[in-house]
Amino acid sequence: MRLPTCPPSPAPSLFLPPPSTFRPTPPQPVRRNSPTKPLPMADYGRGGDRGQYQQQQQHQKQQSTAHQLLKAVTAVATGGSLLAISGLTMAGTVIVLAIATPLLVIFSPVLVPAAIAIALIISGFLTSGGFGVAALSVLAWMYRYLAGQHPVGADQIDQARARIAAKARDIKESAQQKVEHVTS
Repeated sequence: MRLPTCPPSPAPSLFLPPPSTFRPTPPQPVRRNSPTKPLPMADYGRGGDRGQYQQQQQHQKQQSTAHQLLKAVTAVATGGSLLAISGLTMAGTVIVLAIATPLLVIFSPVLVPAAIAIALIISGFLTSGGFGVAALSVLAWMYRYLAGQHPVGADQIDQARARIAAKARDIKESAQQKVEHVTS
């Protein structure tokens, strides 16, 4: 038995799935020994009632179609309202630019230096604040280090101090040996 196929659609729909070419056949109950013998209880409810199976399939298709329709209506409503808001925003921007452009041209000898001054002042305050935060964190680290609380990086500082002390000791000994060698 060959199943009928649907012709391919020219363009896929945005919201609806493509038509299916596969139609499953309802399962048939398994008959045991003779066709006149009734089905065992285990075989009932497995799709043996063809009418009930078709009703379930139609109900699922109706629910699926209703669900797809609801999704499409929601998408159109949401997309349309967002598109309208976008258009109003664009129109408002064009109107404000049309009004503000002559004012910007007239006041540009005052506005440009003022904008530069404001930018420099803001960057100065931000830099000053950054340096202040850095100084406070260094002071807090030094306090913890001197108080013996062992902050992060204290081991590295101790190792660096030991290396510097060892190198200074080596240089001192080398200098003393050179002085003794020259004097003797």
